[in-house]
Amino acid sequence: MSRFSIIVPTYNSARYIKECINSILAQTVTGFTIHIVDSGSTDASFLDWIRSLNDPRIVIYTAERRYSIEENWKRIADLPKNEFMTILGHDDVLAPNYLEEMSALIESHPNASLYVSAYSYIDKESRFMRNSLPLPPVMSGALFVEYFLDNKIEINATGYMMRSKDYEWAGGIPQYPNLLNSDSELWMRLTIKSYLAVSTANTFSFREHESVSGTSADIVFHNALKQFAGFLLAIKKQSPELDQVITQHSAGYLLAYCLDFSHRLIRKKLRHRHYLSVNRLIKDCRELARQLSPGIPFEPLKIRSLLIAKWIDSNIFTRTYFRMLRKVYSGPLIKRPKIYGDH
Repeated sequence: MSRFSIIVPTYNSARYIKECINSILAQTVTGFTIHIVDSGSTDASFLDWIRSLNDPRIVIYTAERRYSIEENWKRIADLPKNEFMTILGHDDVLAPNYLEEMSALIESHPNASLYVSAYSYIDKESRFMRNSLPLPPVMSGALFVEYFLDNKIEINATGYMMRSKDYEWAGGIPQYPNLLNSDSELWMRLTIKSYLAVSTANTFSFREHESVSGTSADIVFHNALKQFAGFLLAIKKQSPELDQVITQHSAGYLLAYCLDFSHRLIRKKLRHRHYLSVNRLIKDCRELARQLSPGIPFEPLKIRSLLIAKWIDSNIFTRTYFRMLRKVYSGPLIKRPKIYGDH
């Protein structure tokens, strides 16, 4: 009897999906179904390879047209699923004991609403890069949010196990542009519902390469932040504990975002970032901090490198000169200080 659904959203994934699928088929626990959710690949040769496996546990869902990443992941909510489900990136890899460890975690924590284990980062050639940050064995919703805002947890879509009915209760994957922050909101919703149980066993590998966040337009990335801030404002009202955590820790989160994103912006021409300036970024972050962290000081311009970034972006001459320097000098032109929330 199948207890688990492993869902693999995919698009033109011939390079990596064989390693991914083989890692699922190598599980020591065999009670699972694999759902391949294709978003209209132009190269469907990998789907032919999957069909050639002739494994009844594999179900392929094709598309008559090209779906966006948001549309394709939205389909997951309507799939027939087993009691528990997990979402796996088509380029990520499960260790043979992933389902075995999840089964043990579920047995130990039957009341948890979300489960995850430690994991490794791998590169494009599947070489080990580093391990994920360690987490406490049990995390309440408030603690999970605190770890996120303090940059002490690395959140990816892969590897989290949940009850299928809870995924549907949460409304499926939240619809952010390019799914930016979607997994963060979903895991927070589910953890707040009960709690997150964590295994120290390393049971999967996340492939680190250029992410959607790195390739998304700057204005899209920034709008996703504002949408996520709206979610944080909403959950502040759910309990005094969440209200306290979000109030105390959001200013630091926004300060780190403001600093990092300002350095991303000044590397591009103004029109290439849809005229999103560093000055507007600072104003937006200041307003979000006012809403999320009332009474907590938010003073981004006390950070010297952010003040310099604002000056560089203040007129066409300093912007042009900065980009010219970037072409001839690859080192850091502005020193990025270690600030609250860094790890």
